[in-house]
Formats: sequence, C-alpha cells, structure tokens
Amino acid sequence: MAHGIRHLEHVDVSIFKDRLSRLINGGAGHWCLPAELPPDYLAQMCSEEKAIVRNRRTLQLKEEWVLVSSAAPNYYWDCEVYAAAAADMAHVASMRPGARPTVYVPHAADGGPAPAPKPRGREDSPFRRSSGPWMTRRSNWLRR
Repeated sequence: MAHGIRHLEHVDVSIFKDRLSRLINGGAGHWCLPAELPPDYLAQMCSEEKAIVRNRRTLQLKEEWVLVSSAAPNYYWDCEVYAAAAADMAHVASMRPGARPTVYVPHAADGGPAPAPKPRGREDSPFRRSSGPWMTRRSNWLRR
C-alpha cells in the first residue's frame, strides 16, 4: 500500500459462501481442517444455509443465505468466508506449490521500515465542504 493511500475492497459474500459451501461438501479444491475441532466451531460452520426466499415487495423468488436459527452464532463461518475472499484477492488458487504470496511492505529510502503515515487533518480531507462547516454554532436543530 502506498504511503497515505487506503485500498477498499467490496466483497459479495454470497459468492464466497457458495464457494466455501462447495469446498466443504467435497467440491473441486481442497478444504483441510485439523482432526480435533471444538464443537462450537462445527456448529457455527453449519449456522447458515441457502434457502429460497420470496421478496415481500416484488413477490419474486431468490436464493439467499439465511441463519438456520436466529440465536445461532456464526462468527467462525463469517471468518472462513472472509478468509476465502482474502485468498481469492491474493490469487492463492493460481500459486505454484511451495510459492509464497507476494506482500508489499513499504520501506524508507534507507531500507528500514517506512514511517507511519501522518494523520490527515481536516484541511487535507477529501470530504471537506468548500462552502464552510456543515453546522454553524447558531444552529437550533437540537432544540426543535
């Protein structure tokens, strides 16, 4: 990541939930887990399912990932979905055996670690309005 630049990825989790579900159920690819897993992990990995849901407004049917139970936690499932997305972004599936992913680490000119970026002030913000502050001291919006 270049100095002062942030990179944002939007992830369509349905795609990666589908991919993860196929891997878990023996589809193409590899899904390897340790032999000893806590029961909580296994329960959370089964906390969502794909169901056909009717849109209340349009009445059209659509496949969606839904919780099996509203009380069932699904933190491990979500972590595995985002791990699958991160692996896709790093092109892990196209790596040669034994290869390591390329990770960019910024360095200073002297070869040491780059200094941390300075926090941007209000004057540097790309969201600053040129017409002045969005709320003045005389605003009575709270008293209405």
